[in-house]
Order: sequence, then structure tokens, then C-alpha cells
Amino acid sequence: MVGIIKKVNREGSGIIATANGEKVPFVRSDVLNPIKPGERVAFSLRIAKGKMFAWNIVPMPVKH
Repeated sequence: MVGIIKKVNREGSGIIATANGEKVPFVRSDVLNPIKPGERVAFSLRIAKGKMFAWNIVPMPVKH
């Protein structure tokens, strides 16, 4: 999936907004490279305790 980082807290977890309007949470351990708010990322989904989370999160290159 693809989304935009909406917010990242001090601990490194945060929210990714997807094109269809979903907001997917993530934790720092699932981020493969440093990310910041507003950055476009690719990620996979996982389910833990019945809730959906993003994992394998990587920044996408900027197209010019």
C-alpha cells in the first residue's frame, strides 16, 4: 500500500493516511528507514490483536 505520514510522535510511532481515507497506525519498530510527516511511503499491513497496523514502512522516492 501507499500513504502519507500524517504524524510521528517522540517515540517514533504515528499515523499513515491512505488514498482511500483510512488512517493506519504504526510503531517505530516497523519503520525501515527514517521518516517524517508529509513523506510518501510504501508499506504492508499486519493484524495484531484484531487491529490493523502498517509494517515494513519505507519512504518512496520523489518523482520530478
